[in-house]
Amino acid sequence: MPQLIPSQYLRAFALAVSYTVLLPLSPSARAAAITSAKITEFVADNRDGIVDEDGNQSDWLEIWNASGVAGDLDGWHLTDDPTNLKKWTLPAIPITTGGYVVIFASGKDRSDPAGEPHANFRIQSDAGGYLALVKPDGVTITTVFKNYPKQFADTAYGLGFDTATPLTFLVAGAQAKWHVPTGPVAGWTETKFNDAAWSAGATGIGYDINWTETELNTSYDHLFGAGGDVEDMMRSKNPSIYIRIPFEVPNPDGIGKLKLRMKWDDGFVTHLNGTEFERQGAPANPAWNSSATNGNRNETDAKTFFEFPVDQGGLVQGTNVLAIQGLNSSAFNSDVLFVPELTGIFQDIEKLVTGFFVEPTPGTENGFRIEGIVADTKVEPDRGFYDSPIQVAITTSTPEATIRYTTDASTPTLSNGSTYTAPITISHTTTLRASAFKTGFGRREIDTHTYIFVDDVLAQSGAAPPGWPTNSVNGQVFNYGMDPNIVNHANPNIGGDKQVKDALTAIPTMSIVTDQANLTGPSTGIYTNPQSDGIEWERESHLELLFPPGYVDPDGNPTGFASPAGLRIRGGFSRKPENPKHSFRLFFRDEYGNGRLNYRLFGDEGADEFDKFDLRTPQNYSWSLGGDSRNSFMRDI
Repeated sequence: MPQLIPSQYLRAFALAVSYTVLLPLSPSARAAAITSAKITEFVADNRDGIVDEDGNQSDWLEIWNASGVAGDLDGWHLTDDPTNLKKWTLPAIPITTGGYVVIFASGKDRSDPAGEPHANFRIQSDAGGYLALVKPDGVTITTVFKNYPKQFADTAYGLGFDTATPLTFLVAGAQAKWHVPTGPVAGWTETKFNDAAWSAGATGIGYDINWTETELNTSYDHLFGAGGDVEDMMRSKNPSIYIRIPFEVPNPDGIGKLKLRMKWDDGFVTHLNGTEFERQGAPANPAWNSSATNGNRNETDAKTFFEFPVDQGGLVQGTNVLAIQGLNSSAFNSDVLFVPELTGIFQDIEKLVTGFFVEPTPGTENGFRIEGIVADTKVEPDRGFYDSPIQVAITTSTPEATIRYTTDASTPTLSNGSTYTAPITISHTTTLRASAFKTGFGRREIDTHTYIFVDDVLAQSGAAPPGWPTNSVNGQVFNYGMDPNIVNHANPNIGGDKQVKDALTAIPTMSIVTDQANLTGPSTGIYTNPQSDGIEWERESHLELLFPPGYVDPDGNPTGFASPAGLRIRGGFSRKPENPKHSFRLFFRDEYGNGRLNYRLFGDEGADEFDKFDLRTPQNYSWSLGGDSRNSFMRDI
């Protein structure tokens, strides 16, 4: 895909939601109505991302449950048509508290709530598209992306938050009601249960009879709140205790990432507004007199807060209740402890901001948001062969973008290269690389243009060019320059200035460009570590096919091509470092910006699409290895 690189000024935006997707919910959890949901991101050109059940890389979108309660999306609508707000109706897909659901926009129209949901439309990738999420009334739009910008391959577009406010609903010392049951108590976890007859006390709740006043006091007594010591009512009578802690929430919309923080000894089952969401050391079906199943808990762990996500049930407007069944390892155990806290994050769903996301995150919170993507640079005149100085102009259509360029084949960045202010004079063989930058924006692939001046090629000496090794590296030898015995030969049947020039401009030239360290770095260079192989030894590069002036391709291609690619050394015997000339293999991948090269390299008789190809250098009987003159460069087939 086009490489999107966030600048150092990018801001992080995280949707405060849980990771869970399409988890089955209990009847009590699904009873809560989903009144608020948002489309948080979508991908309109999915080439190398998630696949659907048919193995297709379909477009997709993600819906976030912003209501603060669990439930389903029954009756909600998705549309890409502002004149038809009920274009596709969602089935009763369960969605957890602050959770996500991923919908494929494949056009396959599948709405089985137990299966993989597919909308009956695809998402437009061209600029000016429309995408909306509509409430079950078919009128109220909760999210709309209208006239959105052009979408890019494997890049998400969606919503982020500028701010996130931490919330604390319960801390140690919160007022609670507790009860040691003598039999079953119906509905005790529900919000509206009448607990007026229960004992009152502040958390923590528990008891400890084995404490001594020493410099190292290991007892739990200092953790109990006023009225929270339950020894008289619980010890020797029941290993279970019921605890209810009420708290108020004026409006649950926009609240997510609920977390239970718990100190406990020995086990517990927790419910939020009647829905169980976490248990530790509890039997499968806890009864009113159940004990913990994991024995006595380590006291150091018991006095340490552990965190658990609240992804079932959810908050309601007004009074909420955290209900805990505390479990001791036995009714006669010497201690027991329960200290709960409940926290969350609030994000104003009315103050969402749109943008691109460098890394799509289907089913999880969004990451880095960028305001846009800088348009590609445009370089004039084009790459190719020249015999006199030229003035090269670089432009971008993105206002206020800064163009950075290099002329040494290195990657232009904000800290490497020069800032473009006026046309550049190029009078010798040069690789020009350019890219545009803007604060808060990502950028696409680097523009690479190679300009060849044939006289420079002939004049190359045997000395190492600037930046290249002057001696062997890791035993790898180097051989630079043109052979003067050929370039300056008096016999035109063997060489000479004119003959070499004519030969260089008789056929197209391939130019491979990569950072110097990718080739010759002692530890990173593929040329200086030629016997290393595999994808770990593939380096990002750029490939150009340059037509000489007046060249007419016999295969009918009107021009050459330029494409990003991955570069490796290939071969067997030829990998030996005493050989100065190695073969290359080029790979075309989405991660570099072009998943396949579409070009008729071999005319009508060969393929016109390539995932990879080799640039092979014959080694047996070759000048580069042993100086043998018997190499065969042409064969009859």
